[in-house]
Amino acid sequence: MKRYVSTLAPVLRVRQAQEGLARANLQKANAATATARAIEGQAWSHYKEVSSSPCGPSFQVHHQLAGFAAEAVADAAREVETRKAEAAEATASYLDAAKAVSAVERLEERRREEHALGVLREEAALVDELVTARYTRGAQSKRSWSRRNKDGQHELR
Repeated sequence: MKRYVSTLAPVLRVRQAQEGLARANLQKANAATATARAIEGQAWSHYKEVSSSPCGPSFQVHHQLAGFAAEAVADAAREVETRKAEAAEATASYLDAAKAVSAVERLEERRREEHALGVLREEAALVDELVTARYTRGAQSKRSWSRRNKDGQHELR
């Protein structure tokens, strides 16, 4: 029986490495998004604290602090959106890499199945050849065993 030799193994290894890299980038992007959301939550908490109670002797100081806090919230919200977009890109990249790995794996499986069918065909042909050879040998031995001599009697050969 022939041993199956994969010609796609190097391609599969490369695709799996690419998928692993894309997965790591996705995890990094998701972590950055979570960090940005936490910072946004802190900015909102600070804004609520600053805007609810006056902290300075004058209205202008209070108003200026509330404005800075609002800017921090807006900056944090923009950062969250940026990180979400990066995470979406990383997700798309990971899905593309996973599809590529899946396609190579399916192709490899198909080739394995074709190889297995080829081996079965070869084995079936070998069995047919053996059966034919045995039948032929059996028929020849029956003919040689049942030969008659000049007197018309059966003799063994």
